[in-house]
Amino acid sequence: MNINNYLETLDLSKPGVVGDLEEMLESFKNLKELSMDDILNLCPKRKDVTSILIGLWAGFIKPLIYDRDYGLEGLKNYKQQYLTAREKRLILNGYFDIIRYSHIDNPEDHDAIDYIYSVCGKLYLLIPDELEANLVEQFLLNPTASFIDALGRLVREKCSIEPETFILLKNAANSPNKKIASMAKEVLEEDVKPMNDIYHFL
Repeated sequence: MNINNYLETLDLSKPGVVGDLEEMLESFKNLKELSMDDILNLCPKRKDVTSILIGLWAGFIKPLIYDRDYGLEGLKNYKQQYLTAREKRLILNGYFDIIRYSHIDNPEDHDAIDYIYSVCGKLYLLIPDELEANLVEQFLLNPTASFIDALGRLVREKCSIEPETFILLKNAANSPNKKIASMAKEVLEEDVKPMNDIYHFL
């Protein structure tokens, strides 16, 4: 396979595309030796594709080690020191793009729910206090059902949600986009309501 040509022509709207990219990465014999810049250079013309690859590489191939005592991060098997601001931003963007292109509203994307669930947990470790606002921002920039689902995951993780985010979900439930509306109704009913019944945050 011509990797560069494959990545340059990859259709990110295809269900299962995130899993396909992870499978491609895992086929590299020298994967454990690859650096972040090596991943970025796999397909310089497609920043969207390389962003997903960075997220997969950091989150699933070389999973993050989280130092709870100091709130700093390093990458297992990559560098036993703390991430630079650039590295952290690239990883965060990669995680958000994994959510964006995990097509949970398409029944043919069988792994979407697992990718979103896993990435939300990793994001919550990296930016617990900023994650909700970041997910809202990502949704407003490019509304997808996957970011609505991610907000539902976050409600379960932190056992609360900001009033403004609750309003956003209620508005999304009335969206003309049926897939977004359906996901928002599901999150309100299955995530927000049960958590609020227990913790009374609204």
